[in-house]
Amino acid sequence: MTLPRFATGLQHLTRAQRQHFRRVVREAFTPDLRTELIRPAPGIKRVRCTPGVFDR
Repeated sequence: MTLPRFATGLQHLTRAQRQHFRRVVREAFTPDLRTELIRPAPGIKRVRCTPGVFDR
């Protein structure tokens, strides 16, 4: 599911920024989700009592 706010923000990125975003998702974020070991990052936190859900 893609939230409208996310889709709008993605549309406002330059082509280079979208490519960088996709690369980071593919190479870092997606593998972390599979192992449920999210790297520390400002503003990212696990939602308590809801496995596999993270919030910013």
